[in-house]
Amino acid sequence: MKLEEMRTITNGCSCVTYNEETGDWETAPECWGDCWDCSLEDFHDTLSEFVDNNPTTEFSITGFPVWYGRVDGYFEATTTRQLLDRITPDRTEWTLRYALNGDTLECFLSHHDGSGAMTITYRKENND
Repeated sequence: MKLEEMRTITNGCSCVTYNEETGDWETAPECWGDCWDCSLEDFHDTLSEFVDNNPTTEFSITGFPVWYGRVDGYFEATTTRQLLDRITPDRTEWTLRYALNGDTLECFLSHHDGSGAMTITYRKENND
């Protein structure tokens, strides 16, 4: 999937304001704080079915970018907010581009320690 076809969420400010002179949206001069709430709502609306349809509440992640390469693993999430918390780093700014492709969440994560593509799928019972 191409990056420009993916939705984007970031924990940095994404507030915009309409410039009547240019007739276009541009970065707001300050953060009003509602950009995070709107981003979370969009993330939830896009991925609630993906999370709700998981038969085990466990997910498999492949390719999480860290400073020394990529990490694969498993995690549990029962809400879209838990999913987002599990697939993004703590204590740093990040941008996540994501798209649901059937039963696979395709992502591209960028943060100060690394960037790269990763996939999230339902964990299969025999997948130890």
